[in-house]
Amino acid sequence: MYNKNYLVIILLIFGLNLMAMTKKEKQTITFYDKQAEKFIGSSGVDDTPSFWDTEIKGFQKLLTTGRILDIGVGKGREAKRFIDANYKYVGIEPATGLRENLAKQFPNQTFIGDTIYDWDLSPNSFDGFWCSAMLLHVPRENIDQALQQIKKVMKPGAVGFISLAAGDGEYFDEDTGRYFYLYDQDKFARILERNGFIIEKRDFRKQDTYRHWLRNWLTYFVRVKK
Repeated sequence: MYNKNYLVIILLIFGLNLMAMTKKEKQTITFYDKQAEKFIGSSGVDDTPSFWDTEIKGFQKLLTTGRILDIGVGKGREAKRFIDANYKYVGIEPATGLRENLAKQFPNQTFIGDTIYDWDLSPNSFDGFWCSAMLLHVPRENIDQALQQIKKVMKPGAVGFISLAAGDGEYFDEDTGRYFYLYDQDKFARILERNGFIIEKRDFRKQDTYRHWLRNWLTYFVRVKK
């Protein structure tokens, strides 16, 4: 008998969506939408180093050129690195305020407002993806669907980067109304593998922040299984 996660994967392979965005996810996106100007800053995207600069360099070594999907663009600091490096760039950002700000900063780039559940992207059309600090907002019951949606639009052998917070269970940030879902490194590795991602490298990073649930990060460089 199939468990729920494998049933989700099987249905997705045949093009059937089981799940939609939860109320908690909508609430999280609303925060980013309302706080967009404050989140990005009045001066827009600058050359201030990203927390993920080391990982960006690692990604660029694995994929030197090609069409990439940036899933959850946020402030756009990583987007700027990829655009400046002349990748064929597409950004996914469902928070309207953030997306409109990013479109002003990068007027010649494509930013899509669909969520990971309902984007209309061609299968096998990307050479790589960047998904930093985004899947930590996806509830555990939807994580297989989210990963299958990513896999579906990637070419076989595509390169990807994923980061999410280390821990266990759900965390609600009362100050912002955001929900976070934390993972054990080995458990999330198994989730990636069952969804058709080969782990090239995984790591653990610490961040100096007052947000105690975001001090420990899990990182994964992956390839899409052929």
